[in-house]
This record gives sequence, structure tokens and C-alpha cells, in this order.
Amino acid sequence: MEKLIELLEIDLQWRMHKVLDGQRRRIQICMGLLQPFKVLLLDEVTVNLDVVARLDLLDFFEEECEKGTRRGERVK
Repeated sequence: MEKLIELLEIDLQWRMHKVLDGQRRRIQICMGLLQPFKVLLLDEVTVNLDVVARLDLLDFFEEECEKGTRRGERVK
């Protein structure tokens, strides 16, 4: 969780009604990933993210998939 907060550069003082669309999207992504999951369906997850945040998030997902594969879980 902390890694994702740092990766997405989320300020824990942000308030949803006062943030910009990109900041709101970062918070939504982080909140959506709080619970462990076996299957994760993502549809246009990087909408409203800047280029750097988009690449960082995709790298994060790739690393998480690789960790799952090393633990013996199948990734499709």
C-alpha cells in the first residue's frame, strides 16, 4: 500500500472534493487495490493519469504479476 501511495505520489491530506481529475484517479486506483485479489480486471485504468504516473503504474502491475508467477500462481 505504501509503495503504491509513493508510486502514485498521493498526498494523504488531499480531499476528494478539492482535487483535480488526475489526483482523484490516483486515489481511486489506490483504494481499489487495498484488498487482495485473485483476478483483477482493469478497463482504461490509466485514464486521467500523466505519462510518468501511467508508466509507473503499468510497471507496478507487471512486477506484481511476476511476484504472483514466482509464488506459483498462474497469470493469464
